[in-house]
Amino acid sequence: MRKFLGFLFILLSFATFGQDLPSREIITPSNFLGFKNGDANIEGSTFLYEDWLANIVVFGADNRTYRYNNANYNLKERKFFVKLQNDSIYEINIKNLNYVVLNNKKFELVKGDYVERMAKGKINVFKQHALSIKEGMKDGTTKEKITPDRYVVKSAYVYLKNDALVPFKLKKKAIIGILELDDKKKFQSDIKKRKLSFKKEKDVIKIFEYYNSL
Repeated sequence: MRKFLGFLFILLSFATFGQDLPSREIITPSNFLGFKNGDANIEGSTFLYEDWLANIVVFGADNRTYRYNNANYNLKERKFFVKLQNDSIYEINIKNLNYVVLNNKKFELVKGDYVERMAKGKINVFKQHALSIKEGMKDGTTKEKITPDRYVVKSAYVYLKNDALVPFKLKKKAIIGILELDDKKKFQSDIKKRKLSFKKEKDVIKIFEYYNSL
């Protein structure tokens, strides 16, 4: 009876988190145990978000959509996961995935990596999230580690050029330099009139959107 009730609970969880097709068709139990975040000797999490409060909409290769609560993106495994009510973690099946909208941000597979779409058109711009390790402090004399290493999430801005993702900085010179403009002065004047900053992400998105509209 307990096994049957447990199975029934899982089915009800699937019904809650998925739409269209039964959600078990695109998620599978992961090898994560509870909230395993990575190397036990390294502090921090390997996930993009610290909590599991994000919603995710999966746009499948079968042209159907699936919705889940409690989602996250693992930067070490480069995979999307959802957490069910019993704290078990399930992996979203990449083979059936076209793109996802995680926490209201669109993630697409570009050059073998899932990147966050910022602008689409004449120039395609993305935000690329990666995991790095910040080394702990060492004793100056013994050289023994006195604080542990820690996972750190780092993000970079990239654009697609000649079938490669090229990084750039949120600086006026860098952004103007990657745009193909006939009249750079006029473009910069238009940006100034719109009171947009080359240093703020939300403004930079608008700058690229304006460029793509020309």
